[in-house]
Amino acid sequence: LFNVADIYIRYRHRNLFLSPASPSGMTMRGRTRMSAAIDEISHMPLQRADGKKAAQANAKDTYNALRNSLDTLISAYKDRFQEGYFDLPKPIMYNASSPLTINDYGMTLYRQSKVDNDSLGFKYKTWEFNPHLPESYFANRFRANPVDAARDYACEPPIGQSTWLTDVDSLANAFTGKRNM
Repeated sequence: LFNVADIYIRYRHRNLFLSPASPSGMTMRGRTRMSAAIDEISHMPLQRADGKKAAQANAKDTYNALRNSLDTLISAYKDRFQEGYFDLPKPIMYNASSPLTINDYGMTLYRQSKVDNDSLGFKYKTWEFNPHLPESYFANRFRANPVDAARDYACEPPIGQSTWLTDVDSLANAFTGKRNM
């Protein structure tokens, strides 16, 4: 009935093929999918450090390629639903991520979900989602680095990466009383 390999699963009797793929918007185009998932979409770049568009692992291109590949089955699902087939599984895309910055692509999709009737977005603090890790468990991490801890555990990302000065000694040494040439 099925074949399990190191990199894919194939259900021959339904002609289904499940496999992981590298996050490239170009290589993911053209296939019809019944579901898709992107893990840690917030940590995928939108552009390279030099300001040019990232070719590999570009969050927006990867999301759009996978989302577009669901359109064939989503339209078929909607047609069948109108015909009275209410028990068919709806093609779904999953995007799971901890946030990186307030405007990373995962947070952008979260904000869009608030106005898109076809999307469901939610965010939880770690201790709200996992009751085995109470808020007190993270107290030392919040004391040591409150900005990173708020991002990583409280789902409160900063405005941007490295927006806070954490090396106060270096900053103080820049002001030595001498004229800055």
